Amino acid sequence: QGGCWFASLTDVPRSGIPRIGTFGLWLITLSLVICFCEWTADAKGLISNPGVPDIEKITYGFEDNGNLRTWTDTVRKVNKNNMTVYEWGDKMVLRGDDFRPISVHIVDEQGRTQIAIDYTNQKAHVVIPIEKIDKWIEVPDDAYDMLTLFYVLRGFPYEHKKKIKFPLVIPKPRVVKVSLELISKENVTVRAGTFLCYKLQMKLSGIFGRFYRKNWYFWFTVEKPHHFVKYEPPTGEVIELVGYEVIE
Repeated sequence: QGGCWFASLTDVPRSGIPRIGTFGLWLITLSLVICFCEWTADAKGLISNPGVPDIEKITYGFEDNGNLRTWTDTVRKVNKNNMTVYEWGDKMVLRGDDFRPISVHIVDEQGRTQIAIDYTNQKAHVVIPIEKIDKWIEVPDDAYDMLTLFYVLRGFPYEHKKKIKFPLVIPKPRVVKVSLELISKENVTVRAGTFLCYKLQMKLSGIFGRFYRKNWYFWFTVEKPHHFVKYEPPTGEVIELVGYEVIE
């Protein structure tokens, strides 16, 4: 079963697709305008593993009509095909060095596939049964997957760079270009406690970014390994850290 945040993307000018649930939850909708532009390698080689432990248990939560809804991910570092990777069971697999995506599989409570994205040789095979999508798309070699940002952004070059850009794969399927900027360092209180955090702002880059000015915000701990603390989309539906544990 899936347990990650989910975001839906839609073509201009429409916005808003019915949410897809994992663990019975209605997860967060992230509406972006689609932008096609030339890719640069701004983030290539900049996102790197900040020393993520071998096994972590992370519990996320959000408010739903006054009730706290939660889900828990257990992430393990393993060796697959002579490569170090981080995996959430068979749900998501990321490269261990730079968190580039290898596969992203989201299923519902009955085990039915909602989204399956498999990456190979600068291509992605995207399957979304509910939308009758089964398609290969070209993917730049510095691209990341939208569904993995809560983990990928731990590797932002916080101590060295204020702003980066990279292509982002969305399950429409499309590739968009986004920019992420480190805008502040602040104390943030969530259910898991109070943490000194880096605050990142994400927005569209390119031509459409000049007209679509909504922003998405992420908070990660200043202390390494920079674990997730909070996420706030333009819709205001906040996801926050409920629990974090390193498993020895």
